[in-house]
Amino acid sequence: MSESTTDVNDAVMDRHHDILRVRSFLPSLRLNLADAHRRAGDATEARRHLAVTDLAALPEDGYGTMIRSGVERARQALDAGSTAPLAP
Repeated sequence: MSESTTDVNDAVMDRHHDILRVRSFLPSLRLNLADAHRRAGDATEARRHLAVTDLAALPEDGYGTMIRSGVERARQALDAGSTAPLAP
């Protein structure tokens, strides 16, 4: 394998890694958007954001657990009709 092929592969892998890293933050963005809409009284838009939240993109660590828990609490608050801030 030539050095230029290795360089291309490394560049592709670096870009792929960055995409995966960004992808893992999208559920947090969706959760925050859903919660903002919920607190503003727009349950339809809040549910839309939660529906497209890709929980599979989250890592299996403390961060992933925190976001999954937040999504579940946001869903429960929506089901209860609450616009109060989510409890930690």
